[in-house]
Amino acid sequence: MEASVINLQDIVSFEEIPYETTYDISVEDNNNFYLATQKDPILVHNSGKSTLAQDMFMIRPIEWYLKNKDENIKLSIILFGMERKMYQYSARWLARKIFTEQGIEIPPKKILSRQKNFKMDDQEYLVVQKHYDILNEWEKDDLLIAWEGSKNPSGISAYLEAFARKNGTIVDKDKTDKSMENILADRTYIPNHPNHIVLVIVDHIGILKPEKDLEKSKGQIDKFSSVMRQARDVYGFSPVIIQQLNRSLADVSRLKLGDLAPKLSDFADSSQTQHDADVVLALFEPYRHIVGDLDGHKENGYTLKGFRDEYFKTFYRSLHILKNSFGTNGVQFPMALQPEYGIFKTLPKKKDSTDAIYQEVTTGQFFLED
Repeated sequence: MEASVINLQDIVSFEEIPYETTYDISVEDNNNFYLATQKDPILVHNSGKSTLAQDMFMIRPIEWYLKNKDENIKLSIILFGMERKMYQYSARWLARKIFTEQGIEIPPKKILSRQKNFKMDDQEYLVVQKHYDILNEWEKDDLLIAWEGSKNPSGISAYLEAFARKNGTIVDKDKTDKSMENILADRTYIPNHPNHIVLVIVDHIGILKPEKDLEKSKGQIDKFSSVMRQARDVYGFSPVIIQQLNRSLADVSRLKLGDLAPKLSDFADSSQTQHDADVVLALFEPYRHIVGDLDGHKENGYTLKGFRDEYFKTFYRSLHILKNSFGTNGVQFPMALQPEYGIFKTLPKKKDSTDAIYQEVTTGQFFLED
């Protein structure tokens, strides 16, 4: 069973990709989202939900693994990218790699574009050709397996079981054993590699494919959550689940009170995922909730106006730990976001920075520093 996903030919075959079909992922959907996970799991809220999930749980782990891997560890990342076509994501991952390694800015939209006044020149084309083999490297040995299109909970469950059987042995409960010790026993899993780390990223569960005889929203999500519990508890996989918030974040009374920070009670459709998750994160974008000018508006000591450029692109988010079963919660961190290439980086405490930080972030220099 192979995923037909990162087709590098799509990235460089401009004749096959009309400009109208490309999507500027840098202006990623400004909906309020959450992201949940199960084994050492997680949860996120927009704007940049997919960006944060891919940055934290896909790209950085892959880069670390390729740099440090040895026979003592094996990493696999399964991405169910149900919102976008994989060639769109691939172009962004490629643009990010070029930017972080060489400091050269070639926007993902430009990599895919056919427009005469917005096409890569010959030099940029050579740079892309030089780097795109990295995506082939990502796909070797089941390091990254990416699927596009909406899937239902049963399909995801069947695929994860097949993946587990390919990479280990599932031992079912012996139903003939009537001993007291076996009464509460369940199936177990023995991986072929003793330290096989498997991350399962699902983006996002609000667009799961309908399943027969299940309530469209809550019923599907509850079943999906059950599937993820099995992936965590039986196979030892680490699910990273993206889930929408409900609309209460934009409620007028909350706006008047300034009570805008995301809460656990803000989950849409079903709260089952946040109950199951070990860690719940929320990525908050303050700009959309500010009426009028940004003058005087601050968060975590930073002036929000300083992180918006002349084209109204915003470079600031705050990351909230809403739940942490094994550590501290109820804290937040200021985050810089490079929206064109999908890079997040923690900002220093305001007292430890100077006003130069605003220009460093908006020009991209901040993201190139170690």
